[in-house]
Amino acid sequence: MLDLTEAGASCTDNPAIRFIREIQKLREKKPRSVIVRANPRDLPANVIAMVAERNGYRVEQVERESSTVLRVVLKLQN
Repeated sequence: MLDLTEAGASCTDNPAIRFIREIQKLREKKPRSVIVRANPRDLPANVIAMVAERNGYRVEQVERESSTVLRVVLKLQN
């Protein structure tokens, strides 16, 4: 699970930058599914989908855990 709900102090700790870095690492390991938790104001679902597709994943499910947490399930594309 990638928990990107907390924003860091520096610009490289931005949730979008962290997601890109982590999904690229996962591309080598090729897990079948990945759960991403993020604040939709910091990392919208359409950005998650775009970055995921470029790295071999597709969005399987999007749901709101709360008003500030979005849960996205990604599946490895065949």
